[in-house]
Amino acid sequence: ILQEITSTENMRRKKESFIDYEIYNDNIETYVYDAIVAQTSEKTAQAMPIISTLNVGKRVVENEATIYSNDPRRTLLDAKDEEEKIIENIYKQGKFNTKLAKTNKCFKYRNQSFLQILLKDKKIQARVLLGHNIDIIPDFEDPEKPYALITSSYDRSLLGNNANSDGINQAIADNDDWKMKQKYVVWTNEYNFIMNGLGEYETQPVPNSLGVLPFVDISTDKDYEFFIRTGMNISNFTVQYNALWSDFFYIMKMQGFAIPVFSGNPELMPREYFVGPNRGIMLPNDPTEPTGSLKMEFLSPNPNLDGSLKGISAFLANWLTSRGVSPKVISSELSASDSYSSGIERLLSMIDKFEATKEDFDLYQSVEQEIFEIIKKYLVVFSGTDLLDKKYSVSKSFENAQLSVQFHKPEMVQTENEKITNIQSKIDMGISDQVLALMELEGITEEMAIEKIEMINKRKALRLKTMADQNQSQDNESIVDEAEAI
Repeated sequence: ILQEITSTENMRRKKESFIDYEIYNDNIETYVYDAIVAQTSEKTAQAMPIISTLNVGKRVVENEATIYSNDPRRTLLDAKDEEEKIIENIYKQGKFNTKLAKTNKCFKYRNQSFLQILLKDKKIQARVLLGHNIDIIPDFEDPEKPYALITSSYDRSLLGNNANSDGINQAIADNDDWKMKQKYVVWTNEYNFIMNGLGEYETQPVPNSLGVLPFVDISTDKDYEFFIRTGMNISNFTVQYNALWSDFFYIMKMQGFAIPVFSGNPELMPREYFVGPNRGIMLPNDPTEPTGSLKMEFLSPNPNLDGSLKGISAFLANWLTSRGVSPKVISSELSASDSYSSGIERLLSMIDKFEATKEDFDLYQSVEQEIFEIIKKYLVVFSGTDLLDKKYSVSKSFENAQLSVQFHKPEMVQTENEKITNIQSKIDMGISDQVLALMELEGITEEMAIEKIEMINKRKALRLKTMADQNQSQDNESIVDEAEAI
């Protein structure tokens, strides 16, 4: 098992997963620096400004992973009211929505993430795991599922000077002493135990009371193997994008000012010279000698900075398009605005995000059900024991409980004029009236709408009566004036 875990292919998989996670967490500078060294030289990279603050890939992932931007609504079926409150407290105190939001982002980053459900400190908790934390023994009949699942921390020294590591083996005795400190937690449906890097038991195998692996594999589209084969598209782009900006600012720094150039007799060249607004240089000049003069001028390379900017923008736009994300998500213009001219434009903006995760809804419906089944097993098995807090105790019948999950989806947002136009269209079609229109427009009850319409009609009738009285008075005055004139 340890030979498989430490094999070249498996270690490369874990290394890629860890680098992805590092870059997602804004630890970019080292990788940008290495990319510049690979393209130029160590000396050039040391002189360049290293831009490592533009984590566009992270911004795109967060735009795509929006399933848990709003908490889903979970409804418990076939359970008692107090048991429903227990489940609500477990999800709230265990910060399950926050953990699931993280798995969603990690899933969008590498197409696979994991959630472990564990019993710790007498509470049911969740732990997010990534590819570099997981090894498996595949199931003999279905290699897409694990027979055994092994968790461990990633050895950062394998990255050399990267990942904030000094790359030094800190062991003070034999070369393999560090393996004794390496821990692997092994789970099967029947047992779980801990072993060290030498394959020796740290704890003796104990029965797995749940009867299932307490892990949820969040992934799709497997190819007859457990781990998803994916590249480092987002991380590679993020590094390349920051390297391009580093190149741009280096060019602007080095070629954005004029360079003094001397020409003429080298023997007349001044040994020292200073250039500045408060300094001057006297150049020796002998008019009787053709070669007895020295000339000084300033030359400017005039780099095509606009062309470089357009190239960087095109690189960004093409990558966003390849991800199926509108380039409007990221803007290089300082004048970018989030304002919307109408509710339709706002809805379309929301749909851009919604469509980016629409395929994930089915996946996370399944994930939610798997999580609940594991939580349910913990509650049924450990209720009434010292391992679980008494406030989480449930009855045996709780094993028949079911969970219904509704995810938040974008709603139609209309401007006032759009609402009025739509309501008028309904009235013209004969499918609404003044009462229903007022209820929809102002969000009031039917009684309040009827009362308001009656008040409006009374005011209208009073205004018409006043106008009629005024007209009648004017007509009477006109008759009198005509009579007097006769």
